[in-house]
Amino acid sequence: MSDTDEVKIRSILLKYYSSECLNHATYVLTLILILLGLVEVFLKVTNQLVRTFVFSIGLTVLSIFVPYVILRLMWWGYLASAVVSYVPEDSLKNRNLKTLHEECVDCIRGTGEWQGKPAPLTRRLASKVASGPLGMAILSWFFITVIILLIVNYNYYLIRYL
Repeated sequence: MSDTDEVKIRSILLKYYSSECLNHATYVLTLILILLGLVEVFLKVTNQLVRTFVFSIGLTVLSIFVPYVILRLMWWGYLASAVVSYVPEDSLKNRNLKTLHEECVDCIRGTGEWQGKPAPLTRRLASKVASGPLGMAILSWFFITVIILLIVNYNYYLIRYL
């Protein structure tokens, strides 16, 4: 494999990782707008039932999705830096797009080395959330929490106002 092929492969992966970083940065901005909307609802709505219901559901959504999205943003940022700085030990003769991506993922997950050292804790945590069962557990916990909050709020106000 020539040097220009390696540069093309790295450039393709870097563009992909950068677009994912931009997507997740947009998600963070969207969550900030949702937070501002929740504050506005809390200040403007006079009905206590609606205020408590919307605010509790909104805070639940934000408390789960903000760390999840930030860790995913870190994951894609780490991959972008890995594709630029990763130097394989063997030659690049048989390297293609998929193998370079897998080697960069291994570096961030902690199974490989990151610039001669083991991967830091933040990178390993981001990799578990971004591509592992921890991310699915967070999303499952979110849906269960929302359902429980809906049931509890409905029953509380049903008992209180009837």
